[in-house]
Amino acid sequence: MSHNTGLHTIQLGVPTYRDAAYISLWLKTILGQIASPLQEVRFAIYPVLMGDAPDANDMLRAFAWKDIASILQNSQFAKLKRVVFVSARSKDYLNVPGAFVALQPLLRKIMVPEFVPLAKQGVEIAFEGA
Repeated sequence: MSHNTGLHTIQLGVPTYRDAAYISLWLKTILGQIASPLQEVRFAIYPVLMGDAPDANDMLRAFAWKDIASILQNSQFAKLKRVVFVSARSKDYLNVPGAFVALQPLLRKIMVPEFVPLAKQGVEIAFEGA
């Protein structure tokens, strides 16, 4: 990532059914290597099956969002304007309506408090998807 000095946007997948500690470490490592003047960082949150709805909140909170927000406050992200949380809903998922938890309400509830320091710096915290 350190050789890609012209990136303006990056989207990183967040697989909800993988080890959150490992994925968090991976996200922090990738973000720590960025040398571009990024303007937007996007997190594509993988869908959660409806059968796991009672655990969805814990699944999403298990990621190190506070640490990630802290990294995004570093000087290498001085040009950051927007952090976006996308409910990743590919065509495959859309073929089975009602099979997945609507993540947007949970994402807002979890991410807004974690990313307050960035919002106070003028970075927009946005949400896209179903």
